[in-house]
Amino acid sequence: VRFSLISPEDVPKLFSHLEAVKHLRETGPCKQGSTQRRLGMDAKELLVFIGAPNPLTTSPQSKRWLRGAAAYDPETRMIYQLADYSSLIATAFIVSEENILYLLYQPFFDRQFVMYDAANNTWIRKARPLYALNESCDLTYVGNKVYLFGDVPGAENNQNVEYFDPAFNQWTAVTPFPGKLRDYFFTASIGQDIYVVNPKYLYRYNATTDVWYQLSKLTTRLCINNVWAHAGKLYCINESMTSMLVYNPETDSWYDEDVLDLPRAKYSQLVSYQGRLRAVLLPKHADRR
Repeated sequence: VRFSLISPEDVPKLFSHLEAVKHLRETGPCKQGSTQRRLGMDAKELLVFIGAPNPLTTSPQSKRWLRGAAAYDPETRMIYQLADYSSLIATAFIVSEENILYLLYQPFFDRQFVMYDAANNTWIRKARPLYALNESCDLTYVGNKVYLFGDVPGAENNQNVEYFDPAFNQWTAVTPFPGKLRDYFFTASIGQDIYVVNPKYLYRYNATTDVWYQLSKLTTRLCINNVWAHAGKLYCINESMTSMLVYNPETDSWYDEDVLDLPRAKYSQLVSYQGRLRAVLLPKHADRR
């Protein structure tokens, strides 16, 4: 997520220097699209952690119960607190191509879909999804829309896919997944295609044509903990970070990838940061403090 560091009160000052702004846009770094050198603002690419105990809380009792969100700067190793929206753990979350963070909460009494306003460090409630889904669901982002996948408990029509359009603040149902998603699946997008991965199946949904395609499933019995899209391929790892499988959409095939000499992890995730795929892990024998 890129956080704008310009304060609202500084915005009017920019309009007093329109000629300078025009000159920089035509001749300066902004012409090349540098988001980190635009006049009057700076941007920082941070890693956002969702659902873990609040890392800025010092009380052991509070750490046990509070759920929060924090942004981590790998360059300075500083942690920034994001405003808390709920004491519940988010069911699913996604960062859009515009670096907007969305969270989905699905308590039994009131499901909520919220967007993070980075400029004001606050959460904005959006239209809630059409269907109440099982706890196991996932979000992904394609074509300026947020797609939600998950099974509807007890539903006979198996309606389990819908998308959110930020421009109209509304949800729309699309062609459902061909079957039951079950409680263990992950999604990732490449271009206009959304991939739904489970150890027993792999499907591709095209957001333009609204059509599903069945693809080659995982070649080994790997207990994956997520799927990531990077450089046009899908990457799956197990939780201990000892195995990695890569899917090539061009050949519809899987192959093993070397995980190098990483320490055995108790928990791990992959993240695309500064154009490279990186591992974020908790070593198996690490001190949690």
